[in-house]
Amino acid sequence: MSTNLIKSIGGTEYIYPKNAFPLLRSGEAVLLDIRTEYEQSYKRFDVKQTIFMPYNLFDVNLLIPFKGELIIIADSFGLESKKLYSRLKESNFNVICLACGMHDWERDGMPVLTNVDLQASGVCRCQLKPKRLIQKGE
Repeated sequence: MSTNLIKSIGGTEYIYPKNAFPLLRSGEAVLLDIRTEYEQSYKRFDVKQTIFMPYNLFDVNLLIPFKGELIIIADSFGLESKKLYSRLKESNFNVICLACGMHDWERDGMPVLTNVDLQASGVCRCQLKPKRLIQKGE
């Protein structure tokens, strides 16, 4: 992978969505989605090979079958992925973090699968509720 596709910040390497997508689409990389189960059920990265493993359930041993592949770690905003980056690097995995996670992936127009029944609304992340419940007045 060309070094002009990545940016290193504080020892963690990041790849922008527009550069990650071709690698994921071609099968040259696999996406490790570490978002919560709810976040994954509402919006998913629409790419060939995705491993769903929420951050709180992370187990490095489950990734052993992917050890020879480039793993792109993705979360919602790029905050949790850097915590796993060093753990995986120490275990000799070939990893890189998706810069700004799903937020920038979607903003940059990369493909997303959305379950509109689970769309959330709220002032901040801690107050999110499914939009269909708000519309019903529940």
